[in-house]
Amino acid sequence: MALVPSRLQGFERPGERVGVTAWRQFLAADIASEANTAIKTSIADSGGEIQYVGSAHSGSAFQLKKCYQARYTIVNPDTGATVTWSDGDFTGVEIWFAYGTSIPDENVAGFVVGLLNTGTSKALATGTTYQTSQHRITSSLWQSNTVVNMTWASDDRVWGQISAPSQAGGTNVLLDLCNAIQLDDSTSPARLQSAVATLSTLVTSSALGLVLGFSGDIDVAAYYRLVKTPVAPV
Repeated sequence: MALVPSRLQGFERPGERVGVTAWRQFLAADIASEANTAIKTSIADSGGEIQYVGSAHSGSAFQLKKCYQARYTIVNPDTGATVTWSDGDFTGVEIWFAYGTSIPDENVAGFVVGLLNTGTSKALATGTTYQTSQHRITSSLWQSNTVVNMTWASDDRVWGQISAPSQAGGTNVLLDLCNAIQLDDSTSPARLQSAVATLSTLVTSSALGLVLGFSGDIDVAAYYRLVKTPVAPV
């Protein structure tokens, strides 16, 4: 499915892709594996969005661990090739998403996008969650998160930044930190609010993948792009 330029910040800005790949849209059709399917009723691609129907997970606080998880292989959007993160070509991931009609609006509902190491259950993800009667911008770990209160408008977006450099001479990746940033529109955005979470844990590259975490009914158009390892600027 083609990206929609009007919905992506700076999509046509000259030089905007220096140091990053193109954007790739998350599609239900591309899910490689699933977890916590008991709370899922359905998930499908429709109208340019993933439309997920399901229950909010149990408990009083949002946890990626308890969400329905759609897991994806990391693919280089420029080439279509599967990424071996320990090769060192990339140092992080950027996330961009916009909600449709259904957004997190019940207790412990939420949607986050991030990197997950399935072997050790370590994760960094960004998104929004609904907790204690408040919709919050959220940077999430596997079973905890950093949240900041916000006011959400229908044209708002989330831009997420995840730092994950590889370890030189090895197969490990440092899951470093993530930042969830609420922006006020799609074309000339200003930051409204943000939340940062840190992990700083080494994980095995071979077990690293992308994950979408859903709790409650969610309609969303979500994208990622990879941040390239920089070379000398001159």
